[in-house]
Amino acid sequence: MVDLIKDDTSLSSANKITAYEALLNKEKIKEDLNDIATLVFNEALLVEMLKVGSYVEITTLFKTFIPLENVNKTNENINIYVRLLRSAINAYLMLQKYDNAKKLIAELQPYFSLYDVTDVNKAHVFMGAGQLNVRTGKYKDGVSMLLLAMQTFGKSSSLSEENKRKKISTTLSYVGHTYFTLGDYKNAIKYYEKSIDKAGDLLEPLDITIYNHNIALSQLELFEWEQALNTATLASQQAKDVGSDVFVAFANEIISRAKHGLGKSTEAIKIIDGSIGTYKKINDTQRIIEALAYEAEFHISLGNWDEAKKNTIEAYSILAIAKSQAKPTIELFKSSFLIEEKNNNFDKALLYQKQLTKLKEEDFEAKKNARRTTLNVKFRA
Repeated sequence: MVDLIKDDTSLSSANKITAYEALLNKEKIKEDLNDIATLVFNEALLVEMLKVGSYVEITTLFKTFIPLENVNKTNENINIYVRLLRSAINAYLMLQKYDNAKKLIAELQPYFSLYDVTDVNKAHVFMGAGQLNVRTGKYKDGVSMLLLAMQTFGKSSSLSEENKRKKISTTLSYVGHTYFTLGDYKNAIKYYEKSIDKAGDLLEPLDITIYNHNIALSQLELFEWEQALNTATLASQQAKDVGSDVFVAFANEIISRAKHGLGKSTEAIKIIDGSIGTYKKINDTQRIIEALAYEAEFHISLGNWDEAKKNTIEAYSILAIAKSQAKPTIELFKSSFLIEEKNNNFDKALLYQKQLTKLKEEDFEAKKNARRTTLNVKFRA
């Protein structure tokens, strides 16, 4: 019955969820619960809920469905049970309920030696543990778990070669993102490129767009202007191909910054104006502020002080409205300092200089602490 519902392409996710809930309710009213049926129905329900982002509903199901706790775990049903808990772990991670995710991961790990858990299930749990550690600042442990996940996917006998490539590619992208978060941009580029190479033409178009965007951003941070320009141009075209205006704006912002780095600030201003327009349409306050700060920097390099001032005024007005939902950037304080110094407003310039210094110190400390946790981490694909 579950397979019939799952394979019915005419049913929407909402209809499938309703059907699974009906099956589950029938099972609940029986005097003797069928453990296999209970697990199968729950697992199918949670997987479908994950597809539509019903994370709160998933966690509610776990809290309210008491019979699940009484399931008699055996080698015959353990892999269904693990898949079910994997869905809950993913939901908790998405909701940033890390203690709940940690508890479920801790429950699952002893089962690996007690029961015949498949390599695929083990690898997914390792991946969840890796993401949990990364999100909670335990980067060394996170990368180690991602390494273990990748190795376990690789030795799975139940996965096709295509699925192995996809899953290993996804794991590599997580490692790339971890290194990017740490400010280790060379390794970030390395693992994003490994991810693309591993999956090849199996990658979803939006995924490869995102990876190229992140590579371009890493190249930008390394002042590799030409490489960043080329990669971001590719990402922009890929974003257009998949119809993502947001990622076009992201990529074009990188293009503008790369062009500024290459001394083409006039072109950069025209390009970043388009990105700002998109950010305003989607009301992405932080992105608007960041882009306005970059545009002010571009104007200053051309001696357009009045235009730069307009950019900073707009950025601060948005900050005032957004309050705690957005933050000033190093570039904004830097441009503000230069503008006030140019206008001989030395008291204001000093204020911005102090704010700039403080923000730089906070940024440096955050990156230093993150890097300290990853000493001796090695990840080899």
